[in-house]
Amino acid sequence: TNVFLRVDGGAEQELFLPRGLVATPAAPPSFRPGSPVSGEPASPRRPAASAVEIFEAYGGAMTTTAAAARTDDQIQRDVLDELAWEAQVRSTDIGVTVHDGVVTLTGWVDSAARTWAAVRSAQRVRGVRAVADDIEIRPLGPVDVTDGDLAIAASRALEWNSFVPAERLDLTVANGWVMLRGEVEFGWQRRTAERELRRLRGVRGVTNLIEVRPAAQPDADRVRRDVQRALLRGIGTERVTVEVHGDTVTLSGVVRSWWERDQAERVAWSAEGVCAVRDELLVGG
Repeated sequence: TNVFLRVDGGAEQELFLPRGLVATPAAPPSFRPGSPVSGEPASPRRPAASAVEIFEAYGGAMTTTAAAARTDDQIQRDVLDELAWEAQVRSTDIGVTVHDGVVTLTGWVDSAARTWAAVRSAQRVRGVRAVADDIEIRPLGPVDVTDGDLAIAASRALEWNSFVPAERLDLTVANGWVMLRGEVEFGWQRRTAERELRRLRGVRGVTNLIEVRPAAQPDADRVRRDVQRALLRGIGTERVTVEVHGDTVTLSGVVRSWWERDQAERVAWSAEGVCAVRDELLVGG
């Protein structure tokens, strides 16, 4: 839903609200004449209100109608259809329940890669607020991949990825579970290494203990500006608030989908000098 507000003597500014989020103030806020947010034209001493200021002024009276727009039954049907559409998932072996927009996946698959694909499929559905993964991994037939074979395959996968400093990483494998340790310079390298291993046959799970050690201490103000600009370029939203404390980036606000949430987190991890990202974003549907 897009809300257009006319401010500054007739100039329109557009507010982008999540699909299903509607501004429904019980009564318009009472603005004092001469306040930054008022119906008066702008003046040199009295700057015009921005769309963001008006949005915040109405914010206390806004209600979320995303849940009402999409019922749990509708979301459940769409998740089942998305699982059936995704070629990497055997949807006949996966059950789906939905409560208040939170999807729980049950059943079993033969690999961690299929589990990951199922979770990602559910996250793509409009209206999904969160996904709980209760899928069990049951390899089909005799397990022909030993921990030794898996360790060799994992090492080679990291070595063949030109974006991952494999020489700075160590891995161990126990009962199909891979544990990653080591240091990288950028947060996206940490994520890339884990994603590379999730696709391997025989992997039951990945524990990522890789530490991010940037070459230099980041400039918090510059990182915040860079991340905010990258978010505007990528997902075109000002509804994500970026805060930087030391080497940690915190994202808060509301996004329209899980895809936007993932993109926002990816952007934050791509910033130079970032060691940790706290994702507090809400999916508005």
